[in-house]
Amino acid sequence: MKTATVLVKSVSRYEQPAVDLAVEEAFRRFLPDDLAGKTVAVKPNLLLARTPENASTTHPAVVSAVCRAIGERGGTALIVESGGGPITPSSLEKLYETTGMKKAAEESGAALNFDCSSEKMPAPLGKTRKEFLVLSSIRRADLIVSVAKLKTHGFMKMTASVKNLYGTIPGLHKAMMHREYPGKKEFASMICDLAEAFRPALNITDAIVGMEGEGPSGGTPVRTGLLLASDDPFASDVVAAAIMGIRPQEAPILREAIERKLVPASADEIETEGDDWRGKRPYRFPGEKKSILGLLPGVLRYPIEDMTRAYPYISDRCVSCGKCAGICPQKAIRKGEKRFRVHIDQCIRCYCCHEICPEKAIDMVRKGKYPKNG
Repeated sequence: MKTATVLVKSVSRYEQPAVDLAVEEAFRRFLPDDLAGKTVAVKPNLLLARTPENASTTHPAVVSAVCRAIGERGGTALIVESGGGPITPSSLEKLYETTGMKKAAEESGAALNFDCSSEKMPAPLGKTRKEFLVLSSIRRADLIVSVAKLKTHGFMKMTASVKNLYGTIPGLHKAMMHREYPGKKEFASMICDLAEAFRPALNITDAIVGMEGEGPSGGTPVRTGLLLASDDPFASDVVAAAIMGIRPQEAPILREAIERKLVPASADEIETEGDDWRGKRPYRFPGEKKSILGLLPGVLRYPIEDMTRAYPYISDRCVSCGKCAGICPQKAIRKGEKRFRVHIDQCIRCYCCHEICPEKAIDMVRKGKYPKNG
């Protein structure tokens, strides 16, 4: 197994000079100085059109610093993302404007991607999938810099550098992938295949302010005060998991990566440089409750947890925008008398609806407690 290094920098707030210094150190450590003539795809986490204060998306101060560092080395930075819903030039315009990416591009001299075309990319190391449909702009870039956001995740427990690469898959095709890989293990395996195929030159995780609770979009901001960087997204995420207060085996993607021997099973086995990252307040995770399942070994616990996962329930906070129905790969969400409803007999519990809801109107409810009129 390759020994990886993760750089951890203490950055208490999104003050541009401090963020610039941390990002510059990451570039000096992991990327060559000369990027002349190269197009570098900068891939933030822009799940949906929300302002930076919501902590659902990578903060523009971090993206701006990354793009500036690329430009100073002679490269051309291109900010690329497809978001959680349909991808069109107009939807990207709104996404970039609301999340602060437009301003970040203007400040750093970067370009914004509006090319919605896609093409196939081989994944020769894939164990679950040997080919992916991805955004052409990322596929054709000379280098990729992933700029993730540290958040809890209802389906994958956590999202950081590795899961961020799922945004390279265009628009609603992501929902179709959920339909093809509905279980946690198979979905995690597919994500590992995708990360193995891309292998960004640099992976930066914005954990200055992360998200806890009902992530990746319905949670609450939590100040962690750290920026992580590595040329290995799996190693970076193992350290990120430890910062969040969980063992990497509790996150399906990292559990799969450990089984494949892509990464050590503990952050203690990964070399870290920079500032102290231990002792941070643990994150609160979606639906977190103490259970007798925690006493079982993983080989027994994980399948049971998968079978007993909660279902999405559309509460009376729903404003009937219909975005949940539009993204549901199973078409299990339909308009009822008063609001949209989830037909749980058809639901595969991918939580795409929960991620995309702009009103945070979707709650997670166990089947035994699911309202009959839900």
